[in-house]
Amino acid sequence: MKTFIIPSIYPEIHKTECMYCPISIGTEINDKLYICLYDGQSFCEECLHLHQEVSKHQNYLVIHEIKEKEEKEIFKEKKKEYWIENENKERINIESLEEGKIKEYIKYIIGSTGIEKKVRENENNKRKIYTENIQQIARSKKLDLNNIKCEEEGCDIKDNLWLNLIDGSVYCGREQMMIKGHSHALKHYEKTKRPLVVKIGTISSDGTADIYDYDKDEDVKDPLLKEHLKFYGIDINKLTKTQLSLDEIAQEAALKMERDRIEEIGIEHKLCFGPYKTGIKNSGNTCYAAAGVQLIIGITEIRNKLKEEYQNLIKKNWKGIEYHITTQMAKLVQGFISGKCSKEEEKTGNQIGMSIIGLKQGLGHYYQMYKTNEQQDSSEFILHLIDRMEEEGFKEIKENLEIIIKNEIKGEGISINITREKMLEMTLDIPYKVLIERKHINLYMEDIIKMYGNITPIEGYQKNGRYINATKRIRIGKFPKYLLIKLERQIILNYQDIRKVDADVFGMEQIDLSILKSNDNEHEKIEKVEVNQEKLELLISMGFNELQAKSTLLITNNDIEETIIKLTSEDFNEIQNTIKDKYKEGITIMKDMGFDEEICQKALEKTNGDIEKAIIFAATREEEKEEEKEEEKEVEKEVEKEVEKEVEKDNRSGKYEIIGFISHIGANVNCGHYVCHMKQGNEWIMFNDNKVYQSQNPPFTRGYLYLYKSID
Repeated sequence: MKTFIIPSIYPEIHKTECMYCPISIGTEINDKLYICLYDGQSFCEECLHLHQEVSKHQNYLVIHEIKEKEEKEIFKEKKKEYWIENENKERINIESLEEGKIKEYIKYIIGSTGIEKKVRENENNKRKIYTENIQQIARSKKLDLNNIKCEEEGCDIKDNLWLNLIDGSVYCGREQMMIKGHSHALKHYEKTKRPLVVKIGTISSDGTADIYDYDKDEDVKDPLLKEHLKFYGIDINKLTKTQLSLDEIAQEAALKMERDRIEEIGIEHKLCFGPYKTGIKNSGNTCYAAAGVQLIIGITEIRNKLKEEYQNLIKKNWKGIEYHITTQMAKLVQGFISGKCSKEEEKTGNQIGMSIIGLKQGLGHYYQMYKTNEQQDSSEFILHLIDRMEEEGFKEIKENLEIIIKNEIKGEGISINITREKMLEMTLDIPYKVLIERKHINLYMEDIIKMYGNITPIEGYQKNGRYINATKRIRIGKFPKYLLIKLERQIILNYQDIRKVDADVFGMEQIDLSILKSNDNEHEKIEKVEVNQEKLELLISMGFNELQAKSTLLITNNDIEETIIKLTSEDFNEIQNTIKDKYKEGITIMKDMGFDEEICQKALEKTNGDIEKAIIFAATREEEKEEEKEEEKEVEKEVEKEVEKEVEKDNRSGKYEIIGFISHIGANVNCGHYVCHMKQGNEWIMFNDNKVYQSQNPPFTRGYLYLYKSID
């Protein structure tokens, strides 16, 4: 230990899983973890040499979990022993160290909560302040929950009521979407400084409820809620819901059917173990991340590239490895392929499973939602994961998944206007009315694809500063090798009512998107409306202003009759006259300076009548016009080049075959459970966290996110 220098700033400590592979301590395949005394990173025995090679560090605290022969208590913490291993691979007993800074530092590491556990502890250990020594004040009037409203004088709010657990007062909460409220509970706290309140409508007989602490400005728990409510004459047992509504019964039945179908309940499964069949253990609402990872590493090119780059990624990013998402994914790929974590767990019969904590925490560094243990949307997780890997320079995802969507817009005064969007996921909507009706329905993918490509009206489309009737048609400019499709199975009607359609969608195994393929000859060039010079000259000869005639011809697509009608309409003249009257004085001044009336009017409109700014605008306008023309030409050239490249690359027919999909069980995608099915050879494998089976009847019709491979 003589060569070891204590870090000037104590590092955060990792104490759960290896930084270079997804193996956790305390499993049947790993009972030791080596914590680097310099950087706080942790490693299994097998990966230790790699850290020593890249970091040149040689001193480690070893944590050894001792498995007792008979463990009577399932959740009993395993006995641990600690020692230090130095650069000479000597084992140093911690107690033999002399008192001083080194021993103090070692005690800091041993006593630290590993950062892998901090999220869960922070999430589950909500503050319990005021729960044991709370001093309650009696009410003068008995509470009647059947006839209650806000006690603020003049307030008639009967819902969104909060009971103050210190003085028993009842006041309304703040106004939220679809919920009335006047924040009288908060105002009462500001007057009395009594901070603990419980929302009456959320109290359940199991002692749970929405409880808020105004002092700390956060949600809290109250394990003594039953006693605190009893003080005000409220029997928590009587607040239990004894009967489900017909609507809730229908939802319960639908949820059971969905779970049985997706998890293939009632079918005898063959458990899977070994390379390429490695599951991911659930570390507290992590199924959305586990399913997402299984889907992405199911893409051969991505998986192979991550495997190939694994060593280089570690060597390059070892210092900030916990925040480098591509390295975290490479680490999971190594574990998936090796099958080390796929060994059977003695107690459950399931796999030991890989740990996903490192990846989830790393992504949480960039997206706060993944720092919590709350359930998240698996589709959003995948897109955030891909975004980060792209930011880090991993190009294989974009090369294999990127699809180019073209929005072809037609309307009054527009021949065809094409906008292009590059995306990594194609979203197909379930018909809106289906989402509203709470009943099961059968749908067909072919019909959904046709609906996606239908011509639809655009509300509020503007052209040349005015609203016009326009339509949009979606076409695909480039088909990728692999295609991600999300079926939008839910809609938010309001913040309390998020509905998920109970539908089976048939025809998912093979899909044909060829009807959406962009027609190169017809649509690849952006058509522009050019002013018909003969018609323009005719309008000028009739006495119309040249600028107004030109702009109106563009609006009407050179329809001379419609142009004359618009130019002579009362609305048009009224608008022009109003503008002229407003800037009459400024126009006169600028005309005297030699500027054209139209440019004077436009300059004053742009500058809100500021005469000095208007003069500068008018003087530089001609120069700007020339620059704009040159810029437009350059943009057009770039667009044409891009189109040529797309056409050259995209020789796929649009026909795809399914190779994997994620299904969701639950009321909406932010709760419930996610399961992933992946095709391997001629068989389907179901990844349900660390339960991995051969799938006998894959639930193709119930998927949420589908992964396809082009058959071309």
